[in-house]
Amino acid sequence: MAPPTLGFAQASITRFSALAHVRDTLTEQSAQALWEAEVALDAEKRRLADDNAHNAAEPNWLAALRNEMRQGFHEVRQEVRQGLHNNTVAINALRERVDHVEVRVGRVETRLVSIEEKVGMVLQESQIMFNQLNRAKATAEFPWKKVLFDDGTDPVDDRGLPYLSTPAIISDLSLNNVISYEDGYHIDRGARSLPERRAQLARFIGGCL
Repeated sequence: MAPPTLGFAQASITRFSALAHVRDTLTEQSAQALWEAEVALDAEKRRLADDNAHNAAEPNWLAALRNEMRQGFHEVRQEVRQGLHNNTVAINALRERVDHVEVRVGRVETRLVSIEEKVGMVLQESQIMFNQLNRAKATAEFPWKKVLFDDGTDPVDDRGLPYLSTPAIISDLSLNNVISYEDGYHIDRGARSLPERRAQLARFIGGCL
């Protein structure tokens, strides 16, 4: 199976966002519809109660009309509740799909991170090999290659450290810069002197002093 691409991950995230938006919209619409039906029903109940209080001996046709209206509101309320139930079922199904998309996106992101780490390792090895092949030839005009840190960052562009382009540059490194490079490459410092640590750093990137 071909490795996932960043475009695939972005498409999955976009799809997840769209599903989440639909879910939220359905929830808001259901709640609004039920609230409106409840308000209308309560208002009609109050009106009928007031009318009954003032018209104790109302005609049969009016009583029948009131009963019909009550039944109509009852049916509307039932329809709204059924609609809310249906929306709840749809929302739950949508949530399951969203959860599934989230899991897939998480897997894609994990695989992309793994791929990036492997690419960084390959680049680091190729840079070291280049320097090893040109160990004794490094000059300002033909420098060693920059070797990425173990986390994939560029020690010069990302960390602002001196470019280890020639033996002379490494020989002039300050203690703080040596420590920063040792941390980036996870080099064991031990109890060596500063010149020895500079030489070890040079060997690590494929060069020499």
